[in-house]
Amino acid sequence: MYTIPIFGKKIIMKKIFYSALLLTTMAAQSQTFQWLETPAIELDLNPGMVGYSVANDPSGNVYFTGFKSQPYAYNDLMGNLYYNKYDSNGQLLFSKEIGGKACNHNLAADSQGNIIMELGYVGTITIDGLTISTVEQGDHFVLAKFNAQGNLLWHKLIISEEEFTWTSELRALHIDAQDNIYIGYDNYGTSYIDKYSPDGTKVQSIVQQHVNRVTSVSVDSDGNIYAAGACADNMATFAGVQMPSPFAYNTYVVKYSPQGVYQWMQYTENITCTSAQVVARTPYEIYYSSDLFGPYAFEGIAAEGPDGNGFEDFFLARLNAAGDYEWVREVPGEGKAIPGNRNFLRLDNDGNIYFTGQTGGNINWGNGIATETPLMGNQALVLKYSPDGVVLMAKTTGGNGYNRADGISADANGNIYIAGMANNTAFFDTLEHEAGPFDTYPYLAKISNTTTGTGDFDAKEKVIVYPNPAKDNIYLSGIDGKVQGNIINMLGQTVTAFETGVNSPIAVQQLPVGTYFIKAEGLQSVKFIKN
Repeated sequence: MYTIPIFGKKIIMKKIFYSALLLTTMAAQSQTFQWLETPAIELDLNPGMVGYSVANDPSGNVYFTGFKSQPYAYNDLMGNLYYNKYDSNGQLLFSKEIGGKACNHNLAADSQGNIIMELGYVGTITIDGLTISTVEQGDHFVLAKFNAQGNLLWHKLIISEEEFTWTSELRALHIDAQDNIYIGYDNYGTSYIDKYSPDGTKVQSIVQQHVNRVTSVSVDSDGNIYAAGACADNMATFAGVQMPSPFAYNTYVVKYSPQGVYQWMQYTENITCTSAQVVARTPYEIYYSSDLFGPYAFEGIAAEGPDGNGFEDFFLARLNAAGDYEWVREVPGEGKAIPGNRNFLRLDNDGNIYFTGQTGGNINWGNGIATETPLMGNQALVLKYSPDGVVLMAKTTGGNGYNRADGISADANGNIYIAGMANNTAFFDTLEHEAGPFDTYPYLAKISNTTTGTGDFDAKEKVIVYPNPAKDNIYLSGIDGKVQGNIINMLGQTVTAFETGVNSPIAVQQLPVGTYFIKAEGLQSVKFIKN
């Protein structure tokens, strides 16, 4: 379902999100850095043109790729690339080099421990002894699959006469439960989503005409396909269905059936062509994120956008199976946060959402979690949200100056791995890497799933709301006396206060149709639906 975002709504100020984030009574998790690797590089050019990717295989091994040496400035910084494999304890298992004027764009692992890379190159690239060369100018792209030992199994040049003879970017990558490979690429005019079998045979292609960018692809547990990107125009078609954009600049998220049939989409206003990302777990859990440059609307949910610090904010939104927004998060209050430049959005096995990038300023994320960093010197940022949009963790790291996290991955045990760049001597909790004041270097770090502290969730009384859904009145089962509390909407706003007792009704007929929470002292928060 496509819905044009609604304007004219009251802008929801960021402080409202504080109360929304407090709806969950689970204690925030304190996860700490366990180990740190800082591979040496040769770089005397702008580090902002470099990015590092990270992935995990089912055995907990970690893969890292990115710039190593011999820089060549082009649309990205090209050169020789690292291709490293570590075990879960940070022990280096192999370090290989992808040579030439090359650039990494994405990295993923399948269920057998094979690795799939999306690579770009100018002129020449050498992969596991195979040299690919071209005399044609411009960026060229290759999809490569490696076995667990790092040996090349097959490669595909992302160029064909049946589609187009040149490509402007290859960034979107996903591997499904059957080890099929989904990629997204474009020529800044038409974009494609292709599906490959594990042996490299193309089995499906979805065409998006007049859709300039596709930068992310994901597949849910039922095989539905999702894509995110930017800058569709007023003649845009998605798998043959016309969906003209109402905005000159936009980001989008779109859903297709497993057969590639259009289902629904959402446009979001923008001021440029950003690299939006989407991750999906089930048909009911779709998460969509990108930069946020203004007070834009997500259907009936209005975001404030950057607050006093220029164009440095992001959004994270959850959509349901019908394509409706369930919640939207951004930087609460002052401060800034910017998405990473590689795989910055990930899910863990419990359905928690991770966002990584960079941040500055003092930010109260809610749920008792805050970060304090210099506004003029960015720190790397890792955020963890529950499926309900409650922030569970916010970590910053780095040294003085320019620091960032580019990509993030999660293993089966809930450990987190981030890759990025740091400046000067940097601290990762108690881990320290010493460097000079002008030194910028890549890092790979593990954040353990060990938690400290306990919440009072189990200590609070469990209650049941009935009937649920409700039209006129609701009742609380599980209370033994008078209770006072609030009804809170999905934006975290208190819409009404109530006082009730055993078998006493709470009137809800005046509430608009929607989803709400009951929050009262000593009781677990509980959700109900108003019809």
